[in-house]
Amino acid sequence: MVFLTNGQELVRHFKFIVSLTMDNVTAMAAINSTELQKQNSDHLVILIHGFNTRAYWMNDVKPALEEHGFAVGATSFGYFGFLRFLSFPTCRDAAKERVLKGIRTAERIYRDDNNGNAPKKTSVISHSFGSWLFMRILSENPGLKFYRIILCGSILPEDYDFDPVLHTFTKPLANHIGTRDFWPAIGESAGWGYGSIGSYGLNHPAAENRWHKDFHHSDFLTAAFCSKFWVPFLEGKEPQPADKWQTLPFWIRAVTFLPLRWLIISLVMLITVLLGQFLSPIFRAVDAARYVNGFFRSAPHKCVQINPQTGLPDNALEKRQCSPGRIVFVKYLDPTDYRRLAGAPPNPEGVWPIDRANRVLQLRGTLRGQPQWNERDLVRAAGAAEEWGQQNHYWVEIVRDIRIGDMSAAFILRRVDLQAIPVGAGKSQCDILNGKRDVLEFAIPEDAEIRLKSGATPNIWMRWVRVECGKEIGADPLDGPEFQRMSAQIVRVVADPSD
Repeated sequence: MVFLTNGQELVRHFKFIVSLTMDNVTAMAAINSTELQKQNSDHLVILIHGFNTRAYWMNDVKPALEEHGFAVGATSFGYFGFLRFLSFPTCRDAAKERVLKGIRTAERIYRDDNNGNAPKKTSVISHSFGSWLFMRILSENPGLKFYRIILCGSILPEDYDFDPVLHTFTKPLANHIGTRDFWPAIGESAGWGYGSIGSYGLNHPAAENRWHKDFHHSDFLTAAFCSKFWVPFLEGKEPQPADKWQTLPFWIRAVTFLPLRWLIISLVMLITVLLGQFLSPIFRAVDAARYVNGFFRSAPHKCVQINPQTGLPDNALEKRQCSPGRIVFVKYLDPTDYRRLAGAPPNPEGVWPIDRANRVLQLRGTLRGQPQWNERDLVRAAGAAEEWGQQNHYWVEIVRDIRIGDMSAAFILRRVDLQAIPVGAGKSQCDILNGKRDVLEFAIPEDAEIRLKSGATPNIWMRWVRVECGKEIGADPLDGPEFQRMSAQIVRVVADPSD
């Protein structure tokens, strides 16, 4: 019994000693952790993300750094999509300014939290496009000072000029490369001003490359990687050893051999041309609908009709809805002797003069939202005295801003004939054209006023479109021959004042 009792006492003493030892080890570990945190508490680490990401990785890396006592400032320039990434360098200035502002904000917050004391060391961990932004910031702000610079998946150009910034950080710069990270190589080929040191490495006296087997573009951005590779480097040690270098697969080197940016530009241009050809008829149809279905009704005020003799607004005439900034009055000379064409005797003196402008087309308003024009003829003239007939034809405006002949832009008027054109002997076109008739369309140059002021004489273009008799012709597009230049010369146009 005495032997057993002594044995039990021995076990109790052994457990006490082990417990005391473990407590001491735990206490020592806590002391070391506290000392370590104190050691790193004056060290601010800036995090900068890349493109096409919301930078969720910062939620893992930031706590890992804070566990080792570092103060951490996570910056952001927002979501920077692939198309913006491919843009020209000047289009990236806003992102660069946001990162610079984020760095200064992080330093200001550190001072506020530490009784106005600035951090003794400031380091940077930047990924992908963020490394390009940061190194541009470093070049443009030589007053900034950093301790460690860590790049991973970097698209910094291999020929980046380090000489002006060597004094701004403690060498070496750590460049982490994934052997399966193709994006820097593709970025250099497809974008403007990028490089591929995140795919091929950076050979420079101020840099150390660290290769990581089978790592893709974002595989560095974990708490475990941070604790193993970045924390010791931030604490002043040399970069940790990593894996053996590897070259990129042949297909990546082949694809990026020629600048993809030119292929992308060519493809965009081709798509633009094809879309333009495909959408042009649609745009024209929409444009026609916009003018036919209520464009003129958008003007709340009224405009005065133009006197055909003077070409000036006449308050004695009826008012109409306005068409701001657009031609509403066209006066022209038609030299054709229609009476002779119809087999009648030549015009007596003073009837249908052809020595002056003798026809007028004028916007008269809208009918069911459709722009309506009328036509008036100069039926008699004696010296300066003119007699203008009543409205004898009605026209509908079909479309504007269409290119015809030598006109960069024209609008189309279609004559609305309520009956088929008579051909004599009580017959009409429908009787002699197998149940068809002709519809007349005019093309009026929209820059007629400018041409007249420059001394030119613009012409009206016209065409006849054959349609089925009995078919109601409104403002729908009609297939027909090309427009031909008339001998009719425009002598005056009037446009409504712009709003």
